[in-house]
Amino acid sequence: PAPATAVLSIYAIYNPATKVSGLLLCNQTVSSGNTYSGPNMPAGFTFSALVSGWGVDASGMFRIANQVDRQVNVALTTIINMVTVQTARLVDISAIAPLCAREIDGIFQVASSTAGNASTISISGSPLGHGSRSCGGVSSSVNATMQNSFSRVSLLTPGTIYATTTGPTIAQATAYLYSYTI
Repeated sequence: PAPATAVLSIYAIYNPATKVSGLLLCNQTVSSGNTYSGPNMPAGFTFSALVSGWGVDASGMFRIANQVDRQVNVALTTIINMVTVQTARLVDISAIAPLCAREIDGIFQVASSTAGNASTISISGSPLGHGSRSCGGVSSSVNATMQNSFSRVSLLTPGTIYATTTGPTIAQATAYLYSYTI
């Protein structure tokens, strides 16, 4: 059985002598690269290729999602929820986007607790903000929410993003993930 609330790496494997192929699953902490690097490759199997990275829920079942080519579409999941101004806060998303994920897509929302104030939320794969995506503007009323989508945020460090909020009166800054690309 799969461990509860884990993220698994899924590899296609091949034995050239017997011409047998199959799938090998392992916890992403064992192997998450393009080829299997863990200690449990079956005897005679010499070729492997990463097929996917997939989450498992508390009951040990695969999370509901779908995959098209290298993109995995998941249920909208909160990855950031901040209520204070912060600079380049490291956020671990490896429980949602596997370590083999190279890019993420999602939605941001930001609200100011004071009308007329500008507020933003930005995310990036770099603590320096390279390739960042942002959402924000001037709030038209108290707690008015501004929303925008983001796509193709590159993950320079597997399972990690950086979040920055700006503005004098952040009421809420949230980011949700809906897909990742391996």
